[in-house]
Amino acid sequence: MIRAHIAEDHLGREVRVFILNELKSRTDILRSSGDQFFVWEELDDRGVTVQPSFTLPPLAARALLDGLTKHFRGASDVHQL
Repeated sequence: MIRAHIAEDHLGREVRVFILNELKSRTDILRSSGDQFFVWEELDDRGVTVQPSFTLPPLAARALLDGLTKHFRGASDVHQL
């Protein structure tokens, strides 16, 4: 199952996004391959600190949340109350 985990640094300067694919035998994390493609990388399960899939400033993270919400649920003016 693919899940997104979100963490904010203690000063509130960045939002770290971890996109994980939790499989039966292992967990993979989505990484940018540097050439505008994304690849799944197997996580080492030995307690090492994991770098996020990507990092955004808080305002950009809120804009992404708004855009994804509109994409998957429609614009706020078409929601039922």
